[in-house]
Amino acid sequence: SAAASLANALVTPRAYAQASRDVAGPIDASREQIRSAMTEGGISAAAVCLVQNGTSVWTEGFGQTGQQGGPPVTVDTLFSIQSTSKNLTAVAVLLAVQEGLLDLDAPISRYWPDFTVRSRFEATPQERMTLRMLLAHRAGFTHEAPVGNNYEPASPSFEAHVRSIADTWLRFPVGDRYRYSNLGYDLAAHILERQTGMTFAEWLRRKLFVPLGMTTTTVDPVVYGKRANRAAGTHRGYE
Repeated sequence: SAAASLANALVTPRAYAQASRDVAGPIDASREQIRSAMTEGGISAAAVCLVQNGTSVWTEGFGQTGQQGGPPVTVDTLFSIQSTSKNLTAVAVLLAVQEGLLDLDAPISRYWPDFTVRSRFEATPQERMTLRMLLAHRAGFTHEAPVGNNYEPASPSFEAHVRSIADTWLRFPVGDRYRYSNLGYDLAAHILERQTGMTFAEWLRRKLFVPLGMTTTTVDPVVYGKRANRAAGTHRGYE
């Protein structure tokens, strides 16, 4: 929504109105499809931004922020983007590489000498892992860690979560194949913290969100936990 608001600010009212007229039909049809999909899927909150030729021509909120009601969704409502955030994490790491703080192809043991992970394939797999492998899902990690994962509603500290990666077993030899994993990205974010001397949330805020004008975007749970205009997540079968 912050990016959408920024895009709207760069467009003159006349240009915005003309662009909106050009796509009025598809917008009306999409609006009805969104409402129908929300009803069928039990989705309480949604927001959309349509960009045409670099111009934001339609931003709109649907539903209510809470699963059992709450304020109506607006274009400024905060949503969790879940694993889409991996794109932001990768950019955050690459910005540190650009500044000479990290090397994509150095062993991660250079940045966290005490880190270990269990493997039946080799004795010291962490000495072969690189940030490039972590970001490419080719380090051999399993999907989740025992502390702080998608299947538990409790949310322990990020540090406790990252430390628990040491208790997991690699599914494949390092660099052997692609397998999607949250752990590689979590580990990359922690290494970024160790090298920059600031939290992952603060590095993203300074290096990515502020320069892009994304003033309401955050990965800090303290910040988004206090936002009243925040959409509750919806996922069948999970608390």
